[in-house]
Amino acid sequence: MSDALDKYVKSKRTLFEGKVVPKSIRDRWEQRIIEKGFLEKGVTGAIEYLAQESQEKIGESKCIQYARQAEKTGNHAFSLPFWRKAFMRKSGFEPLITEKISFIDAEGKEFTHSMEKIEEEKSQAIKAEVKEKLKDLSEVRKEKITINPQLPLAKVGKKIRVLIANKLIKYEDEDQKEIKKLSGTIHGTFIALSKEYSKVVIDGLLFFVDIYGENHPTYSEAVQSNFKDDTRYYYKPILKMMIYKVLYLDEDYSQNEKESIVQAIKLTEFIRENYSKEAFSPKILK
Repeated sequence: MSDALDKYVKSKRTLFEGKVVPKSIRDRWEQRIIEKGFLEKGVTGAIEYLAQESQEKIGESKCIQYARQAEKTGNHAFSLPFWRKAFMRKSGFEPLITEKISFIDAEGKEFTHSMEKIEEEKSQAIKAEVKEKLKDLSEVRKEKITINPQLPLAKVGKKIRVLIANKLIKYEDEDQKEIKKLSGTIHGTFIALSKEYSKVVIDGLLFFVDIYGENHPTYSEAVQSNFKDDTRYYYKPILKMMIYKVLYLDEDYSQNEKESIVQAIKLTEFIRENYSKEAFSPKILK
């Protein structure tokens, strides 16, 4: 593993050893980084601040001084993006996320940080937060997604469960594996719902619609159908969702199948009227 980044940082620490961080940097640290909340966000805040400052063409020297100020105030992880940016300004190369930087803690012990390590810690924190937020929905999550197999769309659509808890939005398939990406319109609708309701669980079907109004289980099949009459033009299939059941709507838990379907009809009408007719299909489809 390359240690060029760590060598670079150590050389700059030696160069500036015993020297005071410039007042302009200390002032910006107080007035921008602390007062505007960048520091409390940790490494993410440092990255956001650098993105904002990049408009001013922040150079190697300023990055080094920000990194030194972070270290002097005990915010070692926060210094990492600044050291990486300084190195990039000097060398023209962006360090790998696996490249580590050595630090000394308050007790004089050496430890290392890397973007890879920080991303892993952040990922673990997010997983813990998701688990905590979904704790109240643990009972309903034990239930399998059941869609009436007699429904024509059930033969085409992909089963999906939408979980909304305390503004967290999660999509799962019938095996409880996460579905990571939905269309902006569908996801945007659920973001709006998360502001209206603290707890929502929806079971439904995802499918793609071609220009002829025919339904398909995959994007590629819908694309092929779009090309069957005219290959000169590209028509993008539309991802749609049919809400089949609403199991939770705040504290209202619909254990009864008929009740949950009635709730789905009402919610579908509300969504189509207020958010999107195109992305959400009527309850009953031919």
